[in-house]
Amino acid sequence: MVETCKQNKVFLMDNTMFVHSLRTDALRKLIQVEKKLGEVHRVSVKTSFFLNDESNIRLSKELEPDGCIGDIGWYCARVLLVVFPNELPVGVFSTIQYRNNDKENGVPTNCTATFWYDKEKKKLATLDCSFTLARQQYFEVGGSEGSVRVENYVNARDGGGTYSLYDKLMEESTIEVPKCEHEVILLRHFREQVEKKEQAEWEDFRLAALKNQWLLDALYKSSEANAPVELKWAV
Repeated sequence: MVETCKQNKVFLMDNTMFVHSLRTDALRKLIQVEKKLGEVHRVSVKTSFFLNDESNIRLSKELEPDGCIGDIGWYCARVLLVVFPNELPVGVFSTIQYRNNDKENGVPTNCTATFWYDKEKKKLATLDCSFTLARQQYFEVGGSEGSVRVENYVNARDGGGTYSLYDKLMEESTIEVPKCEHEVILLRHFREQVEKKEQAEWEDFRLAALKNQWLLDALYKSSEANAPVELKWAV
């Protein structure tokens, strides 16, 4: 799909809403520009909602064989790319704890995974996605100087106007940012890129989608093999 769009000069952007929000912009600045967290070493993401309706496409082996991994796992993986925009993990170990109807060939309904990066940098990322728990959607980023916790990062029902910042002593500050409808900003960004027709800028959007899927493919492969999988990025 990526190559076809590229060859035919068609703009490709995935529908990951939260990466377009003003809160995410503020977090990028805090982590990567201001470096308020120091050296970032850990990312932890948890996303879930309870689902037991067998007529739902998310539980269909034919229509969504990856289950919770292919659905809410997508957002979990994208957090890694937001926090570490210039680095990719070198390995992953993932396990599927439950499948729908407890069938061996059912779709995954609960999955946990650990990604690791270059050992010298001592970076780890963990994610947990589930259809067996009530709604949760948050991520935490930990560094040598502090940490942040972001609630409701996918749907942002409150407009995504706050996040929690912690210093070395766990003193908490609630940071306010302008509220927004990140779905609206996503559509605006899509329109702007189509109108600009800047092929160089388009490549960033294509690669983001491709890397996101690459992470999930490796995660699923590890789960099926019940073994660690080595990752090596190649376009």
